[in-house]
Amino acid sequence: MKILLATDGAEYSKEAAKFLKASKLSVEDEITIFHAVSWIPFLYDSESYIETFKEIKQELAPKIADSIMDILKPARARISTLIVVGSPAQCIIDAAGHQI
Repeated sequence: MKILLATDGAEYSKEAAKFLKASKLSVEDEITIFHAVSWIPFLYDSESYIETFKEIKQELAPKIADSIMDILKPARARISTLIVVGSPAQCIIDAAGHQI
């Protein structure tokens, strides 16, 4: 079974990971921890926006994925992470389409 676990770092995401950890998954199962970093319009100059976005993508997004990875460590499934840039709703649909 292939599972796409979309996370934004919220408690609900952590609870979903705990549910998966408690499930009877095997080494044949795959979990992809997914996080989308979306563009948020700023009223400031584009240079500071780009730097802020890079910081979020490079520092915060991996921490969010790692927190879910820590929860899932005991699971027998193969676990990977996928961090993308774009609208979370559309990116989840796109990533789920590639999971099939």
